[in-house]
Amino acid sequence: PNGRIILIRFIRSNRMLDIFSEKFEVSENLVYCYVKAVINTSSQILELYLGDDFISSFSYEIPQN
Repeated sequence: PNGRIILIRFIRSNRMLDIFSEKFEVSENLVYCYVKAVINTSSQILELYLGDDFISSFSYEIPQN
């Protein structure tokens, strides 16, 4: 279904964002910060926010069953 999945993740020193065991490398300035990851299921994009500020986006393919 179309919608949004919102997750809060802590970025450690390895700079990896872990979303359901998928890893995404993020910017150095996000190390030791909590970020908001928003998966838009209709456009299959993962958007990354620090507070209310948009940081970046990644392609996030959702398998169809």
